[in-house]
Amino acid sequence: MHKSLALSLVVVAVVSTAGCAARGKAASAAPAHATPAAPDGAAPGSLHEYIAKVRHVSSAARPANPTAATTLEGRDPELAAALLHVEVSPSAEWHLVAGGLYRQHSVLDAAYRHYNAAAKLQPRNAEAYDGLARIWRDWGMPGLAVGDAVRARFYAPASPVVHNTFGTIMQALGRTADARRAYERARQLDDSATYALNNLCYLSFLEGRVEAAVELCRAAVALDPTLKTARHNLALAYAASGEVALAQAAFAEGGDLAEASFNLGIVYMAGRNYRAATAAFDAASRARPTLNLARERASQARALTRTAQPVPNPLVDGDAK
Repeated sequence: MHKSLALSLVVVAVVSTAGCAARGKAASAAPAHATPAAPDGAAPGSLHEYIAKVRHVSSAARPANPTAATTLEGRDPELAAALLHVEVSPSAEWHLVAGGLYRQHSVLDAAYRHYNAAAKLQPRNAEAYDGLARIWRDWGMPGLAVGDAVRARFYAPASPVVHNTFGTIMQALGRTADARRAYERARQLDDSATYALNNLCYLSFLEGRVEAAVELCRAAVALDPTLKTARHNLALAYAASGEVALAQAAFAEGGDLAEASFNLGIVYMAGRNYRAATAAFDAASRARPTLNLARERASQARALTRTAQPVPNPLVDGDAK
């Protein structure tokens, strides 16, 4: 979908680093600078003028001090290359590349700016509207995502990705029937769309359709055994059906011991089995001593144990292997 970044990586290797946005702050591309005039005799748009632009952007992007190498743009050569292309020769395609990379790094404000720029350059670009819709959703404002999600579906009705995005927005708005139809449409368009299958699994879990959730999650894991969220959703479905041992195993397969134990503790807390939750959070804390949240949750569970009705603890009593 995007141009190869191979040539860009060669160019950016000479640049060393590009951009100035540090993680945790509002990230943005390197500030704009006046482009130098083309060399004498070089026609506008000629190769000489292009090289002059590249040299100018490269010098402007070079960090003034070594600590700039620790910025996000300095650490990610693909992002640095995309930003270089955007500044030297802006196009919707390279704005989409930059927006996608910023979103992967959870720098949503910068991602939004690039998706918005792509939509302005190509007003019928479904990928740009899909990206904007995801940003609004990830910002916790799904209502503002609806318009962009509808535009994405209008311009790319055969794309399973945009239907899936629309489904996640409908789900966030509590419109589960619309969400289910969107996920199922995505699967019709691409029967290997594990992301849509996994979303159907989780939606079924939320609706209390536990058997359907287990079946759908198993299918998602079978399609993509590396999909961590599918294994976690399968574990939640197992826990909801009372299959604690299977839930524990699914959590363990989807992450490390600390994460698996912590997630199991959350499941026990939801079921008001506070003794089991305490044991699970303690196990998470032992597996990863830096996991402060596990210790906090263990303290909460212990406090609740003193006031709650006793419930058998499968971890302590040996029911879970």
